[in-house]
Amino acid sequence: MEEESEERSSQAPFRKTNRHVVPRAPVSIWISKNHSYIKKENVY
Repeated sequence: MEEESEERSSQAPFRKTNRHVVPRAPVSIWISKNHSYIKKENVY
């Protein structure tokens, strides 16, 4: 029974991570913004 409880606990964070990874649109925007910042720094 203890082992089952541990497996459930391990699945909880995994599910959370999957949910966090689902949104790829915002990530793309963040990368785009970061790229612009790097370009600006390079120009400087």
